[in-house]
Amino acid sequence: RPEYAEIVAAYLQPPAQKLSRQALETLAIIGYEQPITQPEIDALRGVNSDGVIKTLLERELIAEAGRKDAPGRPILYRT
Repeated sequence: RPEYAEIVAAYLQPPAQKLSRQALETLAIIGYEQPITQPEIDALRGVNSDGVIKTLLERELIAEAGRKDAPGRPILYRT
C-alpha cells in the first residue's frame, strides 16, 4: 500500500556499517600506499593486521591487486 511504502522502505534498509579505529587506520594506509602487501601494512602499524584485512575484504572496501614479485609472492591490496 502506498501509505506504508516509506515506513517499509526504511525498515528494509541495512544498518550503517561502522569501522573500528584499526580498520580505518589500515584502510588509510592501503589507500595512501597502494598497492601494498600485508607484511608492509604490519610493519607500518606495528601489529598484525590479519583480522582487519579480512573485514575490509568482506565489506569490499579493499580488493586484491595481484601478487608482488618477491619471495613468497605476497598479495597486493588496493582500495
